[in-house]
Amino acid sequence: MCRHLLGMPQVEKDNAEPVTETDYRDRYEDLTGRSLRQCPQCRQGNMVVVQILPRCPAPSPAVVDSS
Repeated sequence: MCRHLLGMPQVEKDNAEPVTETDYRDRYEDLTGRSLRQCPQCRQGNMVVVQILPRCPAPSPAVVDSS
């Protein structure tokens, strides 16, 4: 419907390229030439998830006593 409203040609499903799932790290490397998997310090080692830290609770707003 969108293609019709925009005046674009229809795409045949048989000729369409298959959609491949790519990781955001691969996409970043394709766009920037820098790897998110490579250690930013030594540029030799690979980054590995060791632990995912829990979110910190939001700090409570400061109470201002205006009396």
